[in-house]
Amino acid sequence: MDSIICSALEEICTGAAAGIHLPDLWPSLRNSLSGAGLHPCEPVKKAIWARLLAHPGLRCEADGSSIGSQDPSIQSFEEAEKLGIKIVAEEHLRDNFLGIYDLKAANHDISQIQRATLERLAAARFLSFLLIEVNGSNNLIFVLKFIFCELCGYN
Repeated sequence: MDSIICSALEEICTGAAAGIHLPDLWPSLRNSLSGAGLHPCEPVKKAIWARLLAHPGLRCEADGSSIGSQDPSIQSFEEAEKLGIKIVAEEHLRDNFLGIYDLKAANHDISQIQRATLERLAAARFLSFLLIEVNGSNNLIFVLKFIFCELCGYN
């Protein structure tokens, strides 16, 4: 179940600051579930939802306002789906997902545009390839600039 929760966290972090709607999470977990010999049935969804509600790095939102994980109206994943709950990862969790946790530890920061670029790459599933291919954050920024220039037609 831990690997499935990790996959769920990855999907939630891929949504960046906007998060992901709960009904959209289930299809994205299909491969992880089948790899564990599970199906996205009600008991499995219930167990995953309970674990996500207990995670301190996640918050729930509905109609733009935050809802506490202990709120009785969202304890059932079915009710949470009816309310249109979005699951949003806190910034520190998204930083870990993007691989920029060590920049903050070194008292460095990245600009908003660099962060947005990383989030878009993560959403496009290119980030893992880049992080494997690149050594060090300076090289990563160089590669991102190169990709940005190539995509936008700047030479």
